[in-house]
Amino acid sequence: VFDCRYFRKILGAISSGPFYQKYVRLPRVNDPVPEFILRQKRFNPFFNMAIGAMDGTHINCCPSAADRQAARNRKGGVSQNCLACCSFAM
Repeated sequence: VFDCRYFRKILGAISSGPFYQKYVRLPRVNDPVPEFILRQKRFNPFFNMAIGAMDGTHINCCPSAADRQAARNRKGGVSQNCLACCSFAM
């Protein structure tokens, strides 16, 4: 596995108590359906029960030469795969 110390630092920062308590709010059962969903016919009624969205992306990285092969993506580049989740209000 390649050196992911910066990924761990960022993960540690965003999952720390102060950051998490200030910026993260988990959805509640009685939260209303977002206006974004209600106003658009292509989403309503299909996503009325959705609480958010998730998507992945690759972020370029610079591992050591020994670890570079572990970070190689399908297009031949070197990247870190990241997955993010958020509510429709971001």
